[in-house]
Amino acid sequence: METAGQTLTVTAASSNEGLLKTSNIKLTRKSSTDLKDGQDGARKVADYAIDFKPEANANGTATITVTVSDAANNSASTTFTLTVDSVNDTPTFPAFPRNQAMNVGTTTPALSFTVGDVETSATDLIVTGTSSLPTVVPDANIIFGAVTGDGKTRSVTIIPASSGSSGTSGETVITLTVKDGSNATLAQTFKVNFSTPAGNPTIEPITDPTIDEDKSKTITFTVRPDPNSSTPAGNLTLT
Repeated sequence: METAGQTLTVTAASSNEGLLKTSNIKLTRKSSTDLKDGQDGARKVADYAIDFKPEANANGTATITVTVSDAANNSASTTFTLTVDSVNDTPTFPAFPRNQAMNVGTTTPALSFTVGDVETSATDLIVTGTSSLPTVVPDANIIFGAVTGDGKTRSVTIIPASSGSSGTSGETVITLTVKDGSNATLAQTFKVNFSTPAGNPTIEPITDPTIDEDKSKTITFTVRPDPNSSTPAGNLTLT
């Protein structure tokens, strides 16, 4: 309540800074209304909104204390409990294989990727793979490396249905799915194209880039000699 010649100050504080910092509580004055009172004369009542921004991936409770004070240091307070419910976060692929160009019938190298999750340890995340064209790559030919260390860095090798210079030719979409301990999943895809003739080097497909005006951008890609060639990758000529 505001009275003539007085300014009221409204503040809020959190009892649990790990869940909700006091600095992340925003008070906004929305409106004020004139009232008529037979004893006090004209008064103003102000309406406020309070907004909260809890810390990332934090849950629990915090007691919020809202205090109003006047210029004479008279004050009144009220408290309430804010509850932030736990929500299971979806696992992620922080790094993922790029599209691959391979020689006909040639197995990919071990392709590195990473997994992560807020609640589930990386070693307990389960990754599976499927192929859009089993005639090019059967699901059973999607081979994952052993989980080691902290479990974040993984690898997958893609083996064509048949090998050799007269082996499998074609393109398939590989879908990798990561699942956490609460069965939340995330799926991402990359392509593997086994169409480069035997004896030729391969160059990884480059996704069409977009850059802002007056900016620069760096794109990385991989080139490989034919697996049966004696030419080191460093001796390939790029133009």
